[in-house]
Amino acid sequence: MIKNIVFDISNVLAPFRYKEFLAEKGFDGSMIKRIIKASAMTPYWIEYEKGKLTYDEAMEAFVSVDPDIKDELHKAYDSCSGIMGKYDYTEGWIKELKYDGFNLYSISNFTPAGFEMCIYR
Repeated sequence: MIKNIVFDISNVLAPFRYKEFLAEKGFDGSMIKRIIKASAMTPYWIEYEKGKLTYDEAMEAFVSVDPDIKDELHKAYDSCSGIMGKYDYTEGWIKELKYDGFNLYSISNFTPAGFEMCIYR
């Protein structure tokens, strides 16, 4: 009998709206590609997700990849509020599963610092 359910958060319980998030900050398509190339497509991003780089260390590393967009990189990551969206089904689904007696757990590759930055900045 199944008693425990483990969910991934990103794109299962909530959409990861990375490109939309950057567009909402005023970046056009070509700048979004540069920001992604200088950050999320580098080994530094993985190290940041693992918690091996602080926010400041990660930003310094991203800027080193493309120094000409230093200001844009800082604007992109000064706050991550809104980077995660909401699926209509999630809240009801979770409540139903809890009501049915399942133990629910989630996994995510957000670092504690990244999570705090997305919530509190």
